[in-house]
Amino acid sequence: VLVGARDFVTMARFVDYLSAPTIKAVIDSIPGEIDLLHIAAYVESREKLAELVGQLDDDRVHAMLRALRTADAEAIRNALAVGEMLDDAWRYRLNEAVGRLASSDSDDVIRLDS
Repeated sequence: VLVGARDFVTMARFVDYLSAPTIKAVIDSIPGEIDLLHIAAYVESREKLAELVGQLDDDRVHAMLRALRTADAEAIRNALAVGEMLDDAWRYRLNEAVGRLASSDSDDVIRLDS
């Protein structure tokens, strides 16, 4: 209901109070990659954000990166905000995911070096 209403702020507020298995179940129930980015951008706790991102498997991370290719400016800003809140280990994981995408599907990657 909250995703359909695009109430990402309210969903992000719940993250602080949910257990890891519940967060995983909620993530799995949200089909939109960009919706997940919008929610993540409003999570206030860096620790909970890391927990949320930790629930994403490589396929989901790749799908999010592909979705950013055609995303609007708000989604791009939110993705950058999430990246700023992640620690170095998570940034490394995302960098590796971008590298794998670049080597496997060059048309579906956001290039930062061109």
